[in-house]
Amino acid sequence: AFAEVQQRIGKFSYAAGIGAMHTYIEQAGQKQSTWTARPQLTMSVDYGKGVFWKYKVFMSGYQPSLSAMSDVAQQIDKYQIRKGNPNLKQVMFVANEMELSWQSKYVNLNLWANYSYDHKPIMDESYEQMIDGAPMVVRTYDNQRGFHRLQVSPSIQVRVLQNRLIFTVAP
Repeated sequence: AFAEVQQRIGKFSYAAGIGAMHTYIEQAGQKQSTWTARPQLTMSVDYGKGVFWKYKVFMSGYQPSLSAMSDVAQQIDKYQIRKGNPNLKQVMFVANEMELSWQSKYVNLNLWANYSYDHKPIMDESYEQMIDGAPMVVRTYDNQRGFHRLQVSPSIQVRVLQNRLIFTVAP
């Protein structure tokens, strides 16, 4: 479910929304039922003369997969075992996006940036365990402390021959 309100005041516009997501997982008697709030805010300003700014922030979450939660142990080779973790919890995350652009008849300049944070993300974890008298590497999953991502993507686009030929550089 999702509801949103939008408003434009001169060159400034915004959209504020709230959503809800329900996920339900059941396997071998293990049940996980979770409701997640999904707020979102988008703001933008069109400064004119081809200059535009946009910012978006939202929060959401995701559930572990059934295979990651499975309590079954599978031998990968004579040194490793893959095992799920039935105690995995839902992951919440917050994402921020910002875009600043300038556009003329022949050139576009764009700067896009994203910062996101996952709270207690599900990641691989390995440890050594003695199984039947032999050391084995157990590969499993667990909720870790946190995961930060920062992405920055500048780009320049040049249009020639009445927009029939476009060159883009985006490192």
